[in-house]
Amino acid sequence: MDPQQREQLRTALIAYGADLTRFEDTDLDILWHNRYRDVRGLQDATREGLKAAGLPYGLIDHILKRQGAAAGLGLGSPADAGEFKIFRTILEQLNKVEANQRMQGEQLNKMQANQRMQEEKLKFTSRIALANLKEAFRPPSSTESHDSSADFRARVAKFYGVSDKMKCMVLGKELPAGFLVARHLVAEGCKYAGVMMGIIWNSAIEHEYNDLRICFSYDGLGGSFMLHVLDKSLLPVQLSSVGRHRDNPDFAEVLGNVTFGDLHNKPVDFTGVDSMRPFKRALAEHAKLALVHQVKTYPDGFDPQMYNFNDWSEHEGNEEFVRTWLNNLDTGSVWEGGTSVDPEESVDDEKVDC
Repeated sequence: MDPQQREQLRTALIAYGADLTRFEDTDLDILWHNRYRDVRGLQDATREGLKAAGLPYGLIDHILKRQGAAAGLGLGSPADAGEFKIFRTILEQLNKVEANQRMQGEQLNKMQANQRMQEEKLKFTSRIALANLKEAFRPPSSTESHDSSADFRARVAKFYGVSDKMKCMVLGKELPAGFLVARHLVAEGCKYAGVMMGIIWNSAIEHEYNDLRICFSYDGLGGSFMLHVLDKSLLPVQLSSVGRHRDNPDFAEVLGNVTFGDLHNKPVDFTGVDSMRPFKRALAEHAKLALVHQVKTYPDGFDPQMYNFNDWSEHEGNEEFVRTWLNNLDTGSVWEGGTSVDPEESVDDEKVDC
């Protein structure tokens, strides 16, 4: 039974007064192959004939009940001609609507397929660009400088709006400037190591961050992060007992009895003025390394899957990375910089030779 025949039978059923919604395609096939193809054939149908054809009992009763009402709708009668024309017109309009919907659906599918293809191209190109940044995202090794120059710390402080009152951005409290470090989140020799790659915190936090014993997950809003201690032996340790200032009594006095356990799984606000925040991707790459490095020392009950360590959307920032990478390919020099409304898509124009 081809589509044209199916449409012809549907039209006959409508003209006959039957409820078309009750008929499945298999029912239409039965009627057609047993020659109940028009109003006259339906009028002449008998219970025995329909039963022998294999039509369900409910539809047999439905067709027979309509025979009396359809008595004046035989083919060739005036009533049949008028109503048949009306029903055919309605059916044609419905077919046009269905055809239009199918066409729109096909166009939508093509658009979605094209979008997926473009996303895959962007993702592929981004992966190429990011390959050159993997070295930058690792934490500095013990042979590299962890200290920040006074100029870098001043620029980071200005970026976050804490120039007047220097404070540790992890503890959220003012500390003497001598105990604060403007920490590079990436290797300082990298051309991407600008102010968004820096955070001001105390030397104890810097020490454990370098050793991959702590890391940060992203809360998903602005500059809100969460600090995680990955080595359970570090939980009872006081901040004042580690790092370059561990033997300094003044350092112990200003930090008090705060332990790393007090900071474990606690929120940290890295938001500066004008909603500035550190580069999320750098903190995330550090976290990936730390989570692998400390996998055997996690504190009891700590489950990385409960936190957001993949803290960027699939394509967030990728265009900026690709643009930076392509500029480097074209010129052979560091990127000339520029800013974006989204701080994640901004790369500072600090020019440092790699």
